[in-house]
Amino acid sequence: MLKITEEYPLIPIVVGIVGHRNLRTEDKGILRKSIQDLLIEKQGKYPSTPFVMLSSLAEGADRLAAEVAIESKIPLLVPLPMPAGEYEKDFKSEKSIKEFRDLLEVAAGSFVVDGNASQDIQDDMDERERRYFEAGVYIARQSQILIALWDGNDLGSKVGTSQIVKLKQNGLPDNPQSSPTLDPPEAGHVYHIVTPRDGSSAVPENAFSQKILYPEVLVESEDSNDHLFKILENIDTFNKDVSKCLPSRQDEMRASSNDLIPRESQALLSTKERVLLNIYAAADTMANMFQAKSKWAFRFLLFFVVIGFVCFQLYLELFKYPQILFVYPAAVVVALSFESYAERRKYQARYLDYRAIAEGLRVSIFWRMAGITDDIASNYLSKQRSELDWIRQAIRNANILALIREGKDTAKPLTISHDHFKMVMDRWVNNQRDWFKKRNNKHHLLFNRWHTCIYSLYYAGIAVVFFMLLMHSYFEQNPYLHHAAIISIAVSLALASVVSFYLEKVSYEEHFKQYNRMQYIFKSASKILSESIHGKNYDKAKMTVLKLGKEALIENGDWVLLHRSRPTNMPKG
Repeated sequence: MLKITEEYPLIPIVVGIVGHRNLRTEDKGILRKSIQDLLIEKQGKYPSTPFVMLSSLAEGADRLAAEVAIESKIPLLVPLPMPAGEYEKDFKSEKSIKEFRDLLEVAAGSFVVDGNASQDIQDDMDERERRYFEAGVYIARQSQILIALWDGNDLGSKVGTSQIVKLKQNGLPDNPQSSPTLDPPEAGHVYHIVTPRDGSSAVPENAFSQKILYPEVLVESEDSNDHLFKILENIDTFNKDVSKCLPSRQDEMRASSNDLIPRESQALLSTKERVLLNIYAAADTMANMFQAKSKWAFRFLLFFVVIGFVCFQLYLELFKYPQILFVYPAAVVVALSFESYAERRKYQARYLDYRAIAEGLRVSIFWRMAGITDDIASNYLSKQRSELDWIRQAIRNANILALIREGKDTAKPLTISHDHFKMVMDRWVNNQRDWFKKRNNKHHLLFNRWHTCIYSLYYAGIAVVFFMLLMHSYFEQNPYLHHAAIISIAVSLALASVVSFYLEKVSYEEHFKQYNRMQYIFKSASKILSESIHGKNYDKAKMTVLKLGKEALIENGDWVLLHRSRPTNMPKG
């Protein structure tokens, strides 16, 4: 089993548990084995990825799953519905309290889900129920694999297992730590282990059987299975790439980390922010690597397409040698091989996905430095639901990893100072302002150059046509020159088409329009932040950082959507 270590920033798969508090003693052995078997199966399918268990350590199902996780050396993270001392008042006996404390002691980390709520809830049953509900929703939202030890009966409770299962299937409510969203609610699968309830006279006929409960938006089909499996497979592929590629790219990773936040300034970062910075650097490094691979594969593809076309024209007009003709299909085959190889290796998809993860984590780091705890995933890639769900899940899981690394200090409040806001402004806002300005100018220049090249090639071809018309009798007397002129016309028009195709794929025109807008947004934010920090109006500074982060997430989502709609493939026609 793969463990979470400091060596590589691997993103975990998160397993959550909900279920009955009153399990029958005689059933615990078979339930324990069912959970173990499920975890072993998933670990076998995703061998490059560590697992994390989320359990609130309520009596019954929560503790049983937590014990299995500890025995399996899977880190246990405990999202508490309320402070531990208050939570213990709901346990039945001193033995139960001791069991809770023992498990909490060996857990990798713990925190109160709604840590900012009032602590005086001893006699407020509605508030206690709300806290239990929020803890259940948190586990359901954060988990890719949600296990429910449940008899399948809905008792009508607003905070029970049945309610959490229904929400996971039908759509979870907005994250209370994030701004409201109008996007469709998130839903997911539930691994239901049919579990008898202690004290109930009716034992389900299919007790201990297992089935997957599918989201309402999906049907029980190959597509619905694919949706879940693709999320897990993509996380596993990311971790496989981290383990394979990063050992030889440590210098690049350090440079990426130091470029975002200089080494001498990283002392200001909390443990969680340093973990997120480490994962950001890994995603950024791999995005750069796959960008280079995708770019060169596409350029080689276009090069061989042009070579094939030129040789075909040479054969038609000048040299009737079979060797020249053979180059045409050979070049096309080589070009198709480059396209196929790049597609199988998913160079472009991995580049875009890893860039999206890095940009999401960039915002997450600076939001946290400004004291903003909004869920990045709830504000990201809303136009690309389902296809890119794995990226939102990966960013959430990166934050789970950060909570694991923080350990028992996760409840410690954020300490935000003048220096934190100053770093947010210098290392994010001003850097991004300058980056967008530089890229805007560069892409505008490249677009104009390539556009000039296209028109030059078209005009060159037309000029040769007019020259042939003017010198028609001369070209008739010189057949080789006539054929050469025909070839030059065809090649110039073909090259113009290839350059136009390339320009469409690299999207320089769309980029400089998008980047021009973003440079002014960051410029305006820089001015507002500077005034707010100077005037010590940190609430205004915080609100500015929040709005700017949402703009950055929207921009990157649009960028991903643009490039996914323009795959780097063979020109058709």
